[in-house]
Amino acid sequence: MKLFRTVIFWLHLCCGVFAGAVVLLMSVTGVLLTYELQLQKWETGGSVAVPASTEAVRLSLEALLLAARTERPDTPSNMTISSDPAQAVTVSWGREGSMMLNPYTGEILPPNSTGVRDGLSTLRSWHRWLGQEGESRAFGRSVTGVCNMAFLFIVVSGIYLWWPRRWSMPNLKAIVLFRGGLSGKARDFNWHNVIGVWSMIPLFFVVFSGAVISYPWVSGLVYQAFGEDPPVRRSGGGSPSEAEDSAAPPAVEGLALAAYFDQAKSAEPSWRMIRINLPKPSDELISLAIDRGSGRQPHLQSTMTFDRTTAEVTHVRNFGDQTPGYQARRILRFMHTGEVAGVMGQTLAGIVSAGAAVLVWTGIALAWRRFRSWLVRRANA
Repeated sequence: MKLFRTVIFWLHLCCGVFAGAVVLLMSVTGVLLTYELQLQKWETGGSVAVPASTEAVRLSLEALLLAARTERPDTPSNMTISSDPAQAVTVSWGREGSMMLNPYTGEILPPNSTGVRDGLSTLRSWHRWLGQEGESRAFGRSVTGVCNMAFLFIVVSGIYLWWPRRWSMPNLKAIVLFRGGLSGKARDFNWHNVIGVWSMIPLFFVVFSGAVISYPWVSGLVYQAFGEDPPVRRSGGGSPSEAEDSAAPPAVEGLALAAYFDQAKSAEPSWRMIRINLPKPSDELISLAIDRGSGRQPHLQSTMTFDRTTAEVTHVRNFGDQTPGYQARRILRFMHTGEVAGVMGQTLAGIVSAGAAVLVWTGIALAWRRFRSWLVRRANA
């Protein structure tokens, strides 16, 4: 048993030294990205001046869509409406950009420019790809992925190493409470243990969900844990007709968007955002995604599908209707940032990310002191 503990300790230490610098970088950038969702919304803007009249009428969705196409002729892929009367309607062209419109006048709103978006983009680049761009991103992603897996082992092995050999109040206090008046090795050891013990559970889920995002085979394990086959990733190909249809712009002329939108609002009175996915010419159905949360909470999302001819609901799919494996995978996606639990979850993820930075720093400091002591002993011998 002592030999096993020794092996785990040295693997724990070696992984920390090997991945420490990258994990420290990811931890610090993770802290800075804690409230990314809120900063994005603030930077993007989208607030409009609500007319003073209580009888002010919003323009129809068709009129707003026409206003967007007047500015940009190519047909958008979707439009998003917020339940907040002071929020703009967003019309999107997928990855090719989006546009915000005043829902009362149809005026196109210029996005606020504060530099926040560029700063967040830079932080994400360092967090995910070590700041690499273009083809070098694959290398950066592989490095962060490997170091994240090493950190996952550090967290799991740390739980074993921190587990008291004897359960007693003095032993428990030594690893769960900060002690004042310490310095050097004693201080680092105390901080390393206390922060590790208090953050081990949320930190495990933050790091494990990062591995799920990084590696398809880890994501597949989530499905397999529920007895499901991982979904097959789509690659390029398909028949020419399929390719032509997928490239065709959505057909928006003649769409009675209000008929679908009103039914979606009635079905989900607590809705906060509704995204209308504009159909392609050959599509017989049209779908609306209804969000009752922040946009990063899958369990508060549902989809309503309508027949384009009759505007009748063909089916409704809630999050609970999905398979357990799919639900777990979607939850883990936003557990990495804590956004699945709202602001409180984001705050907790930010706190444990800060704790991870301290764990790396104190761990490397302890390893350096151990190495120096070894050099001194060797010189004396």
